[in-house]
Amino acid sequence: MKQLLRKFFFWDEPAKGAFWAITCLFVCNSLWYTILQLLWLSDCGLVRFNFMSEHFEREVQMWAVGHLVIVFYALTVFLRALWLLFKKCRRKRDYRPILYVGVSIIEWLCAAFFCIVPLFYLLHVLSHYGEPFSILPDWISMFEGIQPHGWWKGYLIAIMCMVAGGFFIVRIFVQAEQKKLHDTVSKIGAAFWCVFWIAYIVLLGMAMAQSRRTAQTRVMVEQRFGYPLSVEGVRDYYQKQGTIDEDFWKRLKDNLDKLPSELTIGEEVEKYWDGKLPEPLTAEHISAFEKYCKANETALLEAEKCFDSVPPLPSYDFIPGNLPSLVFDYSIPCRRFMKLELSRLRVFLKKQDKDNALHVYQRIGNCTQHMQCEFFVIGSLIWLNTENMRLDAMEKLLESRLLTDDELKRLDNDLMSLEERIPINHNQAMFTEAAFGQDVIWGLETGETEDTKVAFADLRWFYPQLWLQASLDKNNLLKQYLVKDFADFCSEPVPLAYVFSSMLHPTLKSVGNKFHALTARVLAMKTLLQAETYRREHGDYPENMTDMPIDPFSGKPMLYRYGTIEVPEVTMFPIVINLDEIDDSDEEGADDFSDWDTKLRQVKGVQVWSVGVNGKDDGGVMQVFGGKDDPCARIRLE
Repeated sequence: MKQLLRKFFFWDEPAKGAFWAITCLFVCNSLWYTILQLLWLSDCGLVRFNFMSEHFEREVQMWAVGHLVIVFYALTVFLRALWLLFKKCRRKRDYRPILYVGVSIIEWLCAAFFCIVPLFYLLHVLSHYGEPFSILPDWISMFEGIQPHGWWKGYLIAIMCMVAGGFFIVRIFVQAEQKKLHDTVSKIGAAFWCVFWIAYIVLLGMAMAQSRRTAQTRVMVEQRFGYPLSVEGVRDYYQKQGTIDEDFWKRLKDNLDKLPSELTIGEEVEKYWDGKLPEPLTAEHISAFEKYCKANETALLEAEKCFDSVPPLPSYDFIPGNLPSLVFDYSIPCRRFMKLELSRLRVFLKKQDKDNALHVYQRIGNCTQHMQCEFFVIGSLIWLNTENMRLDAMEKLLESRLLTDDELKRLDNDLMSLEERIPINHNQAMFTEAAFGQDVIWGLETGETEDTKVAFADLRWFYPQLWLQASLDKNNLLKQYLVKDFADFCSEPVPLAYVFSSMLHPTLKSVGNKFHALTARVLAMKTLLQAETYRREHGDYPENMTDMPIDPFSGKPMLYRYGTIEVPEVTMFPIVINLDEIDDSDEEGADDFSDWDTKLRQVKGVQVWSVGVNGKDDGGVMQVFGGKDDPCARIRLE
């Protein structure tokens, strides 16, 4: 056993020990990393390394155990060889070999340290989509002078220095033992170097092949949408939606800023922009709101002029690699104005002022028509919210019973146009979100973004393992967009090795359900118009309806009821709640805070509804915290 340990640590062969130690540090560490990488990519569960995990540091420690064992063993072997060299130098009283080895070791360590610096930059960039490693060490500022495309040159120089330093160290040991250089190469050392180069060539070939397949998948996705998945493609698509007028949005913002955010009801002063008028309206609410409108008549008139026609498009800076930094602050004035107009419509209808109510409805329609040009998922969610506000306005118009047959036909035409527009916007959201993901990856590959200091694509020849992983991840991200819509996204958990896939579209399936929920509500509203037409012809609503539209969620006919229904009794302003209790699938409901503090009451009415995402009949009720999600259109009759 003792003899075996002496051979294992090259106890009496310092030259062979030095060569083997360098082989372990360079080759064995690389092969160990390759094995872990392949196990991670296979998603076999043996390696769990998740950038988004709260246990990130623990997983890094587990990942590093093998490397530490290899390094500890290599250092033990090398220090033993160095000790034997020191004893020979002391006998000869010539310490120059020790000095040369020390200089070579320092040069070797500096080169190795340089090679790990880009890892810190990579983790820092990934922290924009999570929070595992968001702060860069202070010492890393010494590398900020290196241009993104200059890192590969530094890498090449560093590796050459490591090879030269290792060769120089081994040569010093060989000269000290008065042996030939080839005598220091053990069979196992040569075998490891052969395995290293074979693994490198195989991984390089796999990465190049996968990269070509990923490029083919990208072409298929671009053909599916008809635009390139790039900033230029998004810009061209956006600019074809209409004209751009930056000054318009400045004027609108100035006008809305003149409107107070507070509304006085009795002795209470509340933040009006955070909510909407309660349901049902009381005389006190109407009086307070009329005073608010009267006191701000000039600003309201100016805001109305902005929406007497469809607003122009705002201006966005489409810069490659910076799509994630776009701010959709132009949507805030639209949403505020729509909330204000919806309240005004209800007050006008309460006072039987149909003409002004229809003018308000037209301005709401102009606002939603503008919002349909917003892109990415966040823009689509805002558009979905505004369209639901327009459907709320339609319900109020029907409840008033003030509309003529021609005006009823106008609502039906609006619903037909909206039904046709929903899949267009769904496709628009998918295209821009696909371009968003590719832009994020492009920024990492080229270093052409504000926060990316390294062009990681230039380093792919040094790390074929990472190149292979990135190509697989990118291909998986692209393939998701070959489906019909977000709701068809794969519901299976994304493998942890697919870092970008797991970060960039974990909740997009729920976004698709929101588009289908709007479709369901449009179909319900069209059926409600048919019921209203029936009432005008026969004097009352039908007890039952045939030829009901198909529910997008269940595939069965939608549900209809004439009689007692449950409706939300909405207070004006939200209660204080724990945001952590909101489920990820409830972004739309959580976006409309005024629906949070609701109670259900029973009234006589007519309603058509869908069973929603959960597939259960909740009686046409949608409550964020009640687990009910039925898209519904209703007319209150009392």
